[in-house]
Amino acid sequence: MSKELREDAQKYVNEDLIKQVYFQCGNQLKNGIYPDDIELIEYSEKLILVAGPAIAKAERDEILKIVDSLNPEIARVIRDRRG
Repeated sequence: MSKELREDAQKYVNEDLIKQVYFQCGNQLKNGIYPDDIELIEYSEKLILVAGPAIAKAERDEILKIVDSLNPEIARVIRDRRG
């Protein structure tokens, strides 16, 4: 993984987020303990559900900056429609 990609990922995925996703995976054993291994596909899906909206918003904000520099009126319309 490149340094830039790692730094980008760290903006959205931190230790607290990883723990939150882990506990949402529903792999809790009957005794209330979570196993060391979890279903990787389920974990990935949960991670996307939790981190996805923040990533999408950051990308949208970045695109709006570019659009605003080229045409502020169009950027305003996009902001008004997207909320």
